[in-house]
Amino acid sequence: MKNLALIISISVLTACGASNNSSTDSSQLSPELQDLKGSWQGSCEIDTDDNDSSKGVETYSDTGINFAATTYIDSDCTVKSISMKFSASMNYVGEKVLNSGQAVKKIGATINTDNILILLHDESLQTIYINKNICSRTDWDSGEYINISDCYELRNIVENLKEPLKSIYYIDDNDAYWGDSDSQDDENGFPTQLETIPNTRI
Repeated sequence: MKNLALIISISVLTACGASNNSSTDSSQLSPELQDLKGSWQGSCEIDTDDNDSSKGVETYSDTGINFAATTYIDSDCTVKSISMKFSASMNYVGEKVLNSGQAVKKIGATINTDNILILLHDESLQTIYINKNICSRTDWDSGEYINISDCYELRNIVENLKEPLKSIYYIDDNDAYWGDSDSQDDENGFPTQLETIPNTRI
């Protein structure tokens, strides 16, 4: 969903024997959410505070819902820093009409926190993780994704991902507009506005 993978990926930057298994959640899309099937590319989002950026891809299918995101050390999504992959289950909650008159769908999501994978691209970050023996590993420079689900040093990230998520979306042809996380939530915890920049079907 819009911004979800990006926000979580960015959170890894503030942190500080897992497997490299990249299996996905077997949860299925409900009939009401079939319009999401396929892969959606998010735009390059700039963090003006740190002058870095992030970009993600979301893939929805009958065999799983998968998210991948990468943060970059520059402001135009060119030089990779950290990549993250995870899966989630998603359920259809219903529909609502925004104050703008736009009808949207409401969803709830739960991330599979047994398989949170990260890959460090930045050599300086790799050195820090190796020197500090993060997750009791010294292979952060292997070029492989590492499961951090049971990692003590990164436990706060995993715990934060256990919180159930709520959002809204609207699809216009090949554009998917997700709930604006900066907008005020309604009485049930759903965003009250849509993002102005969509994810694009790829």
